[in-house]
Amino acid sequence: MIPSKGALILVLSPGRSGTHFLFSLCSTLPGVSAYHEPQPTLSCYEFAQGELSMKESAEIINQKTKKILESIRNSRCSTYIETSHTLLHHTLVPSPLIEGLLRSIDNRLIGVILLKRNLAEVMFSRARLGHMTRYVNAGKYYYRGVGWIYTPNSKNASLCPIKPDKQLTQLELLAGYVLNVENISKEFLAHYKEHPNVRIFEIKLDDLANNLEKVLGMMDFFDLEYDKKKLERIQHHGRTNQRAENKRLAQARDGVEYTLEECREVLDFYRRNI
Repeated sequence: MIPSKGALILVLSPGRSGTHFLFSLCSTLPGVSAYHEPQPTLSCYEFAQGELSMKESAEIINQKTKKILESIRNSRCSTYIETSHTLLHHTLVPSPLIEGLLRSIDNRLIGVILLKRNLAEVMFSRARLGHMTRYVNAGKYYYRGVGWIYTPNSKNASLCPIKPDKQLTQLELLAGYVLNVENISKEFLAHYKEHPNVRIFEIKLDDLANNLEKVLGMMDFFDLEYDKKKLERIQHHGRTNQRAENKRLAQARDGVEYTLEECREVLDFYRRNI
């Protein structure tokens, strides 16, 4: 068992929503071990698509649970924060990872940050990375980015797809993904909001990057100590994004440029047809 001091804080988001920026903020906090996408990341293609057996999926979750608990045991810090977006977004509620952690800790707080961004903007960002474009390997269709995300027809999806994956355009595939994460976030909040050992805080990317008082409120919510000037300095320098150059290259490689307005239109269409 893990002692009851401190907290364990994870993130639920569709990705491309400021998880690395959140990591930068959390890295300044005293008494905190902050990580961004440490191994194992739960970004396996077959796991995301629900193509593994229940036993295989459970083993992957179990390995991640053990790694988190090992990191907590070996750390001198009282709080563990991981900002990977893949931990909670493609498992149905109740979350196997959260349930496993709750069984392994002794009244330690589990915090979850619901990190939100305008869904059309998430689609736009992922489209520019080439996510959900198809390729063929050994006669089978695959989709770029899957593992970090999943298709609307994944067995892990919480919403009924409007068509088979092969009949969906790139933007429709992305719309199905972000709407599934939105739905799982709602189900997660409804299921865990009254749990005595789970504390959930919702924050938008714009507030994370620009609203210092909102960020300080999040830190206070989880009883985290902070240096206000350090947090303010990070916000002043703007959102960090290690993949900016990759995005530019992906857009040039694919030769397809979608507008944000097109993403909004497809998102509205998909939402109406669920």
